[in-house]
Parts: sequence; structure tokens; C-alpha cells
Amino acid sequence: NGGILYKPYIVKSLNEPETNSVILENKSTIVRKVISEDTSNKVKYALESVVARGTGHNAYIGGYRVGGKTGTAQNPHGEDHSIFMGFAPMDNPQIAIAVYVENGGFGATYGVPIGALMMEQYLTGTLSEESEKKVEYFANRVIDYGEQTR
Repeated sequence: NGGILYKPYIVKSLNEPETNSVILENKSTIVRKVISEDTSNKVKYALESVVARGTGHNAYIGGYRVGGKTGTAQNPHGEDHSIFMGFAPMDNPQIAIAVYVENGGFGATYGVPIGALMMEQYLTGTLSEESEKKVEYFANRVIDYGEQTR
């Protein structure tokens, strides 16, 4: 958003339940500019590069410029946690998403593909045939959480 910090607010209900879309009243209040537009553009370019040619390359959605960041959180009690945060389209974001899969390994293992599927469904209203195969694949995977002790 060009480095502008907006006052957040919570949506308590959907105005269009049939389409699951939210019609927002103009409640966005600018709090202050926190970084320059130039710095904001550099950060967006870096996030797009993660998807275009980095660890987030599986978050690419045909016809959309996607930005994102993968992450792996160390877990001393089992597999590391898989993380992905992304948004699309780059120039006019319609969706921002955060995926955190406990014991999922590297960010690219679970976080990226799950985030990409969710963004594709939101942006296009459907999943491609290839993406449907990915859904089936992930639905049949099992994450070993090991022995749960307290």
C-alpha cells in the first residue's frame, strides 16, 4: 500500500453471504506513512522475486503477479514448521494470506503450495485441473506430529 499504515478494524459479518464477499464501508483511516514509496516498491519487488525465481516459485498463479515470502520455524520437538505469506495481484492486491503448518518442514513444502491454492481459488473462483491434483495430493499426505507430551 505504498508504505501507509492504516488503522485496522474487524469485519464482524459478511454483507453478501451468497458470494462470501465483504462490502466494506470506507472505514480505512490513514494513521501515518511508515516507509517511503520507493522503499515500499523495493520490498514488493523482492517479494515478487521470491515467487518468480526463489523458494516461493510454486506460488505462481497463471496470469497474476504474486508476491510472497517463505519461512521455516525451527521446532526442537519435531519437524520444523512450514510458513508462507503472500499476496496478489501485485499492483492491486485483492488477497493477502498467511499459512502456517506445524511440523510441515520447509516453507516451500506445505506453506507455499497451500497458500497458492487458496489464492488461486479466491482470485479465479475455481482451481485448474493441475491444482485439483495438488489438492488431492495434499489431502492424502500425513504429517507426523510424533509423541504429544505435556
